[in-house]
Amino acid sequence: MADSLFLVGVKDIRKHTGTEMQLVNPLRGGNTHQIKEWWRNGVNTTYTTCTIFKVTTAAGTVKLALATGKPEGAEIRIDHDGSFNFSFYHMNEIERAALYTDGMELIEHYVFPSIAGGPIMTVTPAGAADRPTAGPPTPTETLTAVAFASGKMNALPGDIDTYTFTHTGTATDIVDVLTSSDSGDSISGGTVTFGQTGGSRTLTVTSSSSNAGVTGLTDTRAVTVFHLIGTVTVSGDVSPNDGDTGVVYTAAIGGTAENLSYAWTATGSASIDGDADQQSVTIDFSGTDESVITCSVSSSDSFVQDSPQSGNVTLTPTVFSVLVAAADDSYVVTQAGGYYYIDGVQQAEVTATAGETLHFDLSDASLSGHPFKIYTDSTKTTEVTVGIEQQGTDLLFTPPISGTFSYQCGAHANMGGDITISAAAAPSPTPAPTPAPSPSSGGGY
Repeated sequence: MADSLFLVGVKDIRKHTGTEMQLVNPLRGGNTHQIKEWWRNGVNTTYTTCTIFKVTTAAGTVKLALATGKPEGAEIRIDHDGSFNFSFYHMNEIERAALYTDGMELIEHYVFPSIAGGPIMTVTPAGAADRPTAGPPTPTETLTAVAFASGKMNALPGDIDTYTFTHTGTATDIVDVLTSSDSGDSISGGTVTFGQTGGSRTLTVTSSSSNAGVTGLTDTRAVTVFHLIGTVTVSGDVSPNDGDTGVVYTAAIGGTAENLSYAWTATGSASIDGDADQQSVTIDFSGTDESVITCSVSSSDSFVQDSPQSGNVTLTPTVFSVLVAAADDSYVVTQAGGYYYIDGVQQAEVTATAGETLHFDLSDASLSGHPFKIYTDSTKTTEVTVGIEQQGTDLLFTPPISGTFSYQCGAHANMGGDITISAAAAPSPTPAPTPAPSPSSGGGY
């Protein structure tokens, strides 16, 4: 609050805007008070005539004395800021003022320009009393405890969770501040985004209420953030050749687990060349059968949550460089407009003799989505599997018998053409040996 008034003479109050400043009338009667001159420290006691205002706020009471010993023409405007600080304007025939406690202990006094010769001087004497100050407001509500009500106790790195709290008491103006002992955690209000650091951390909620006059009530929750081993992916040459050695395969591991251990295994024609407990391994191949290269990953991380994970790659060493060279005929297969082309000819007929090997090169990108198959007829009733060998984008067909077959798309109808196989020529018969001539019979005479 604040207050303002004009004093004219020794008791005429004008333009009073509030109620904090009230004129004090002398008990003995009259209009003024006699107060010891506050600006003198002499042996003799001298009094001065004053007008006194009692100034009261929630913090307490002070008294403002104005030296109005020259009542004729005396005039002053007084402004109070609500905290026992005063401003003075339009001083006339008033040279001094003083501020006292309610028990008349001097706090400070003021020397006005008629004496100071410039701005108003505020003087605080040695040993001066203090202004009254407002104590803390009487609490109107209560707040006695705070506790976590919801939220995770176990989490993974990057998890986001929102925590809520309960409070004991009647306070409604509660402010909750949530913090974490791990600096990598990000907190907004009651929402926590957990960082990458595994292990235990402590979440602390601190609650305050101005209406309850309470600050710093706390509760804690221990949260463990677990690491995990993510997907294990094995990369390396998926089409090694028979006889290749030192082919490198590497495991890529997702997740946040630390202190990883690796264990490689190889099946089929593959064998491990060197250590099998590193992130990368070298493999030797000595045959054409299917192989599986597997890397199992585990962790000695104290906070790892997942069990060991494995990733593998299935490979069949290719030896088509040998098989293709042994083929009797080789054809390049492409696709356009929903038709197969054989060496550039749409749905061309392919002919061979039973027992000959046909090589179909299926490496052209146009064949994507059009799996090349060989059937017993164009209706694709029965797929031919005897005499078929496929490695990657190379297909070998060695028909064991004569007849008509059909190459077609496994996903679409009527894209291909015929494969006509004639019977192998019968071997020439071995001539019969010429019989020896019979002995001549002697003629009689």
